[in-house]
Amino acid sequence: MNNIKLLLEACQKLSINYEILHRHQNLVRIKLNQNYYYFVNYSTPFNSKSVTEIFKDKEYTYELLKNTVKIPKTIGFFHLFVLKNTKNIWITKLLRLLKREYLRNLNYQ
Repeated sequence: MNNIKLLLEACQKLSINYEILHRHQNLVRIKLNQNYYYFVNYSTPFNSKSVTEIFKDKEYTYELLKNTVKIPKTIGFFHLFVLKNTKNIWITKLLRLLKREYLRNLNYQ
């Protein structure tokens, strides 16, 4: 994400505190004058689209709230609608793989 890279570079040059909240660097929080601002992918905090994108994505919501609110752990994958032209046999195999990953990474006891 070029805009996120530019944001991080600007924060470093201007000594602005920031925190990367997602492992792929597409959710970043900066702090200016005791206020937090969230940058999500190509969205800026200067419109409500950023907040909308955070709460539409379970993994982003988890990363943002996990240290403040008791929230079930989650992991993210890609959106399944990208598979609309994929044969059903591959979707079935993919869903089994996703289930295995969830069970391996999340502890439900």
